[in-house]
Amino acid sequence: SSDLHYMTGRAKGLVSGLVSRRQAVGAAVLAPLVPAVASAAAPAPAMSKDALMAGLRAAMDRDGVLTGDAIGKRYLSRGQQDKPLAVVRPRNTADVSAIMKLCTAAQQPVVPQGGMTGLVGGGVADKSEVLISFERMDVIENLNSTDRTLTVQAGVTLRNAQERAADAGFLDRKSTR
Repeated sequence: SSDLHYMTGRAKGLVSGLVSRRQAVGAAVLAPLVPAVASAAAPAPAMSKDALMAGLRAAMDRDGVLTGDAIGKRYLSRGQQDKPLAVVRPRNTADVSAIMKLCTAAQQPVVPQGGMTGLVGGGVADKSEVLISFERMDVIENLNSTDRTLTVQAGVTLRNAQERAADAGFLDRKSTR
């Protein structure tokens, strides 16, 4: 919506990549957090990278933060050499909120990465950015047969959503291939 575009545009300096990388999935997930960032009068001094990483590790489960050699090729685009500062893998919206609060306090740019199909190419983080991978948020939360709708988390791939819709009779099975 135009409100989302306006808010993310104002916050672009603090939450890097929401509009410029055209990540509809990531922007939709992060939209509730953007007004607070956009309305901040003046950013507080940024926390150190070490403090940010310690905070992220404390906020997430054991497998929630990847750095250095633990960042595999699946998080990089073809030919990309530099790995992001960190890959953070939330399990739910509370995790996303904690990540964004820490990154905002550190004035740390983030890049949301959705289903990782590689078709959009916008979820690519450079070495100075934190990549938020929604791969563990891959649950189809609700299927409403009356309204013929699915409620899905940010990491659900289009293929999985289409297959679930086809199983429920919403789509012809041929359209999911």
